[in-house]
Amino acid sequence: MTALIKAVAAILFLIAVVNAGHQTIHIYQKYHDLFPNEDSVSHANRVFEPARKALIKMGATHLSYRMEPGKTFAEKADEYYIVQYALAPIVIEALRGDSPWVLMNYSGMPQRFPATDLTCIEDFGWGLAIHKKNSAAPAAINETPDLGSVWHEQEGEWTGTWTRRGFSNIFDAVWKTADGRESKDEVVYESVNCQRLILFRKGTNGRYRGRLSADGSRIESGEADWFSTNDHWSATIDKSK
Repeated sequence: MTALIKAVAAILFLIAVVNAGHQTIHIYQKYHDLFPNEDSVSHANRVFEPARKALIKMGATHLSYRMEPGKTFAEKADEYYIVQYALAPIVIEALRGDSPWVLMNYSGMPQRFPATDLTCIEDFGWGLAIHKKNSAAPAAINETPDLGSVWHEQEGEWTGTWTRRGFSNIFDAVWKTADGRESKDEVVYESVNCQRLILFRKGTNGRYRGRLSADGSRIESGEADWFSTNDHWSATIDKSK
């Protein structure tokens, strides 16, 4: 009998090891463009660390996980386990609704699905955003922010000056490099949701996305449709005029 118990325990241990390795492979496949090498576990930890730290600071250590309408858990199970793994030791409770905190995962989706019973608290980027039930929205969180008069922007080697046309949502943008190259284009502010700004750049026919700071003076963690994974942009908003 003892031998049988030991054999069963060994089999269960082997299954656990295989599953752990399988999960690591899924993380790499899901987020492969974020990893400069195949050490996917350490890079997953690095990618999700800012979100994990922010959630712990908020006290949101137990979260419900919401899927887009029409999807079943069987269809989204891999996604759920990937996020649960990457955000551990935070506990994500799939399909449970008794937690006031709800994690939304929009990664891999063409557009966000509505959640009218929730208030977005913070967007962490990479498609992850934390929401809360029955809470008042932070002031002006989804309203047009003060766009100021000039944005001083940086993306890679390019230093940009985006000058606002009067009180419109259109900016005449000029970028320069240290060696004298120059580029001009039109940038249009489109929207803000959960402190995540979206702007359209006419010449590239693509969008900038970035996080608006709490005081509305800076854009951080910027991404763009034409950027590679490691590219970022940032800006400060001049409101003096």
